Amino acid sequence: IPIEAISAIYERFLKGSDKLEGAFYTPRFLAELVLDVALSNSPSLLGRRCLDPACGSGIFLVGLFNRMAEEWMQVNPEARNDRRARELRKVLCSLYGVDINPTACRITAFSLYLAYLDQLSPRDIQELQQKGHKLPRLIHYPEAAKGRTVEGNIWCGDFFAEDTEYPVDTDLVVGNPPWGSTAVQGTHAAKWCANPDHQYPIPDKQISAAFVWKAAHHVADSGRICLVLPHGTIFNHGTTALEFQRTFFKRHAVDLILNLVDYQFFSFEE
Repeated sequence: IPIEAISAIYERFLKGSDKLEGAFYTPRFLAELVLDVALSNSPSLLGRRCLDPACGSGIFLVGLFNRMAEEWMQVNPEARNDRRARELRKVLCSLYGVDINPTACRITAFSLYLAYLDQLSPRDIQELQQKGHKLPRLIHYPEAAKGRTVEGNIWCGDFFAEDTEYPVDTDLVVGNPPWGSTAVQGTHAAKWCANPDHQYPIPDKQISAAFVWKAAHHVADSGRICLVLPHGTIFNHGTTALEFQRTFFKRHAVDLILNLVDYQFFSFEE
């Protein structure tokens, strides 16, 4: 089952409230383009920690896993079935994702399972089953009892919530955060940006701008961030927008901006 089919089904079943909050699935060609840009200077992906802070149906994480798995297979062409399954399982569990929607987290896990199993032949899978192998538990639910073994790192929760265990030293933060003027007073995003330790401007209460600021807190000093954003984040001329841009360019090194606004109706149906 191709990941774009799962993503399309997910998008079809998004509730109206989800779309009002800016939740739209990312077409695969756009996700692959973003990954190409994000990884352009990376000689190797193996051992790298990657985070999608709004993972949705998991299209970015699946793309990362497929690239990592392909690289591992090229480095280890003679690996036996058991070792291949064990090592690719580690790769699977090394990918980090966060989403506030429990359904999105489950679809991300399902998509990653399919990508993992796609690296094994049916006979390999049957042999692993007979030896007692099981798929890892990937999702951390906030209500889950402590002590429950979770091997993966898909977190069901608000990216801006306090006292979370999201990683803070990843090599790459990548994804398509939600768009819309939803970072209003009282939300976790607004509170986090207004924190005296941060004081980050949010133009037009644009939630994706808040994701830009927080992403920088989850990447190592030598890491990279590559996000799909509304063009106004960089090109608007309002007072708060200019303040955001001045502060952003003063604090962070920007390698590349791809302005895809002329392709918006090819990229997103709505």
